[in-house]
Amino acid sequence: PGIVIASTAREAADQAVGNAGTVFVVRGQDGHKVWSHKLGACSFFPSEQRVVMEPGTCMTVSEVRTHGTQSEVVVDVVPDTPLLLGGFDAKGWKLWNDGDKEGSARLWQIAMDMGSQDSRMMAMLGWCFANGVGVECDKNKAVGLWTRAADMGDADAMVSLGRCLRFGDGVGQDKTKAVELFRRAADMGNAKGLFNLGVCFDGGEGVEQNKSKAKELFEKAVPLLQQCADGGDPDAMFSLGVCFEDGRGVAKDEAK
Repeated sequence: PGIVIASTAREAADQAVGNAGTVFVVRGQDGHKVWSHKLGACSFFPSEQRVVMEPGTCMTVSEVRTHGTQSEVVVDVVPDTPLLLGGFDAKGWKLWNDGDKEGSARLWQIAMDMGSQDSRMMAMLGWCFANGVGVECDKNKAVGLWTRAADMGDADAMVSLGRCLRFGDGVGQDKTKAVELFRRAADMGNAKGLFNLGVCFDGGEGVEQNKSKAKELFEKAVPLLQQCADGGDPDAMFSLGVCFEDGRGVAKDEAK
């Protein structure tokens, strides 16, 4: 059992992942009241409402009705399966694809706060913090999330963290460690890992310069980057553009 305190009924519902006996407390001056015929128990107060969930259920907002200056939030209590931690990832991506970046980041953040160990979700939330998409830009949080995800074996997180270490962005510069991360991602067949490792070998950053090795890595990276770019990955598009611009692993083509 636990307690979730929120400023509005909608906020409480957004955070509500049902555990037996969890109490959701809604406080604020928004005039919201919560209604549902499925609620286990309710007590009403002038500026506060407590909803005690039934075992194995979760609460979601299905509708908000306006009555003059007040709003009525219609709440459904449903089996907790749709909002288990794994569900946050799928719902987050749906919101992302629908253009609701803030909603995606919020769901992923809630999942992280609840102890999710989903490395893919961590990596994506790190990207949101790094770029200020859906959340306020915070490079330190991004680095922290990428570090956790990389430790769990997420190749994209390894690449993102490696870039931070290479440039000293949000963390102390360490090009040798950056190369280690790029190498780990490359060994997993990650397109951006191959590309970034190639860049390091090409320029002798964090590793002894080896143009032949760099060429080999770029040639492996290009077709994989093309696949990622075709799938809409902006980082892959940029890296592939660099390859065409400089003739790295592919014939030089500045138009492309």
